[in-house]
This record gives sequence, structure tokens and C-alpha cells, in this order.
Amino acid sequence: STAIASNDNWGGSSALSTAFSRVGAFALAASSSNDASVETSLNATGASGYTVRITSKNAAAEGVALAEIYDEEALTSAVRLVNVSTSGFVGAGDQALVPGFVIGGDAPKHLLIRAVGPGLTQFGVGGVLADPQLSLVPLGRDFAIATNDNWGGGSALQTSFTQAGAFALPTGSKDAVVVVRLPPGGYTVVVSGVGATTGTALVEVYDLDP
Repeated sequence: STAIASNDNWGGSSALSTAFSRVGAFALAASSSNDASVETSLNATGASGYTVRITSKNAAAEGVALAEIYDEEALTSAVRLVNVSTSGFVGAGDQALVPGFVIGGDAPKHLLIRAVGPGLTQFGVGGVLADPQLSLVPLGRDFAIATNDNWGGGSALQTSFTQAGAFALPTGSKDAVVVVRLPPGGYTVVVSGVGATTGTALVEVYDLDP
């Protein structure tokens, strides 16, 4: 419940501008922009995960925001980012939930990707997306390279949940899951509701490599 880092208006500092360039992030429009940014170190030992919370400075305002997390450690580092996720409202049509991720280096990576709707009810979450479907799309492309609607409860997928440290899903749930091996590059996960249904969903990306 206590923030370990926070920011309101990034201020145009040269240190942050340099960090943007170093990790390949796009530059922010102006040093006076109201975008927020922090550069910080996070403990791996004893950590149970971290959450980035975005709120409006004006409680009455709302709108679309992009949250980005960049790992600044070298690819050979002993500590790496192993899971990212986002929870949000999935609307109909253009209001799909569309998180993205980038794989660096020069070797393919083995990933578990999940779009969880009904599987959230075990944690007391209400208003969930009853039947999510996911499509995995390479950045800059208009076709999916993997899709799923209803994961099916297969033992191989259940094994991957255990390997990744992901919570279990009910065997007959309508949550969507894929396991893929992807070359370096950028990808988006498009999550929508079957039959243009709406609700809250959790999108997760897990690194399954040792």
C-alpha cells in the first residue's frame, strides 16, 4: 500500500531523456509535458511483484494512458524481468485491451500469454469479461500469429502455469491462453470479448525460459 517511487510531471530532466534513448523509448513531446516517468531499481530477492498505478491528478478527469516498463539491465544480467501484466476494461470494437511487449537479443523466447476473465472471480473480482479471446500480432503487421478462445484445460498448459508461477485456472473456464516461441521484435496482445461482450480482464505475459 506504500509507493516506493512516484512522479507527477517528469520535468524534462537530462537523466530521464538519456534513459529514454538508452532503452529505445520514444521521446516525450516537451520537457514541460504533464507525462510522468521514474527510473528506479527494484529488489528481486524477497519481492512478490510490483504494481504501477496510473491515476489522474484531477479526480474528475479521465482518458487513455500508456504505461511502459523497460528493463535497463543487460541481457546477460543474472536478474531479469519474468512477468508483466495489465488489468483493464475490455470494451467492444475499437475498445479492445491491447497491451504490447518487446523481445530483445538475438534468440527466440518461450512465452506464456493469458487473457483471464472468468478466472478472476476466484479472487472476488466482479464485472469480469465472461469469454475473452486473444490474438497475438507482430508490431506493424495486420495479421495474428497465434489466437485462442477458451484454453481447454490441457495438461501441457497447466504445466506451463506451474512453471511460470501463474495462478491456476478452472479447467472448464473460458479464459484464453497461448504458449509460443517468438523471435526478437515487438508484439501486441489484442483481447476482446466473444460476441462483443465487455468487462474486466487481466492480460499476462510470462517468460518460460530458464
